[in-house]
Amino acid sequence: MSSSQKQRLPNQRQMAQTNNRALQEIHLSENPAAETPEEKFPEKPSYLKYTFANPYNLTLLGGALLASALTLNPLIAVAALGLEGLWVLHGSQSRFMQRMLWDPMYEKERLEYEQRRRMEQVEKLGQGGQNRVLQLIEKEKQIQQLAMQNPSFTGDLLRHEITKTHNLVNAFIDLAVTCSRYENYLASIDLKQIEATRSHWQQF
Repeated sequence: MSSSQKQRLPNQRQMAQTNNRALQEIHLSENPAAETPEEKFPEKPSYLKYTFANPYNLTLLGGALLASALTLNPLIAVAALGLEGLWVLHGSQSRFMQRMLWDPMYEKERLEYEQRRRMEQVEKLGQGGQNRVLQLIEKEKQIQQLAMQNPSFTGDLLRHEITKTHNLVNAFIDLAVTCSRYENYLASIDLKQIEATRSHWQQF
């Protein structure tokens, strides 16, 4: 092997290492397909949780246990725990309680979750995208207010259509966030570096 070939090999190794580092930087940049897994809201309400973990139940149970401890009377605690078991068992399975208390609580939490998720998604957009989304949300609120003002529109006739409007707004927000993420990803790519890497490997 000649001296020129020996000198060429270290140079090629050094150039290959440099190009590998450049490729790693490109792949480690913001990848639009890599999203942080978000916490999903449960599809069905947990009636056991609503029956037990509500402030009224916890207050009564805690008060009974505290009274038992202060009076040194274990019968109070036993009676409280027994009643608590009956309440959790029957309160979670009662259709009346589900319809009057637990389902409204679940719906309220779901709406709060969707509103919070919407605002988190909107914050990822630029100023122009945020303005368009906020205008669309305002239109959705106007449609809902008009439907509530007219009792004939609150029945089954337009209930599904209003739900479709809500889903359409969510789909538009997801699409806007996805487009914005891809735009940011493409803006972060150094095309000159990619072209230089391609030209280098074409020489082999």
